Amino acid sequence: MGEEEIRSLQNARVKEWAALRRGKERRRRGLFLAEGPHLVGEALHSGLGIEVVLFDPRDQTPEVASLVEEARGKGSPVQPVDRRVLERVCEVITPQGIAAVVRIPERPIPGFAVEAPEEDPVLMVALDGIQDPGNVGAVLRVARAVGVAGVLCGEDTADPFSPKAVRSSMGAAFTVPIRQGRLVDMIGEWHAKGVEPVETAVGEGVRYDRWNWNIPVMIVLGNEGRGISPEVRQLCRGKVHIPMPGGGESLNVAVAAALLLYEARRHRGAL
Repeated sequence: MGEEEIRSLQNARVKEWAALRRGKERRRRGLFLAEGPHLVGEALHSGLGIEVVLFDPRDQTPEVASLVEEARGKGSPVQPVDRRVLERVCEVITPQGIAAVVRIPERPIPGFAVEAPEEDPVLMVALDGIQDPGNVGAVLRVARAVGVAGVLCGEDTADPFSPKAVRSSMGAAFTVPIRQGRLVDMIGEWHAKGVEPVETAVGEGVRYDRWNWNIPVMIVLGNEGRGISPEVRQLCRGKVHIPMPGGGESLNVAVAAALLLYEARRHRGAL
């Protein structure tokens, strides 16, 4: 193989990789961690920039061995490491023999859908203060399945490239165009292009299956507890709700996202 195995937890590179568990380091360096065979495979197949693939040579399942060879074949650096190193770098308690340090993708949000709405009205999602990275990842997974143009993540929303969000997204974070920043500014920018921000509420506004989804639209999803912030609410040009005849305070944000996005696609004849 030619690569010298890293075994020391004090190795400078190990400390750099482990630091990517912190959001500040991910943003500063433009890197994140993909943990386990499925996500490493998704990263390789999505054409993302791979800084290095880490693998435990004593935990070589056929799947891991195949991914290591694929990474080598694509010219991505591979680095054998001791199991304790993987445990130090990865967030999961029991790593699955492989992980990768990956560059955060910068995928453009298509603008053609705004300019030619009769052909393909743009469909977007904005996340306002979603705290659970698992929820963020689940929304991204739905967004990829439905084929949204992009997802906007406010500054107080959990990092979509945190290990838990990446795992929950099942690799959707690698392919869905994502923007992070001040949400009111991002929503305002897209509203100026003709995309209507729509607030999701509980028991208020138009029933979600009676809304006109055949326009460029952005579904705004709020915090798990307090909902959408007043600043963002002021920008919304409509309000929809999902009826809950059986009762309950609200739906999980990812469940709500799935219902709304698939309803939008159904109205457009895409299902």
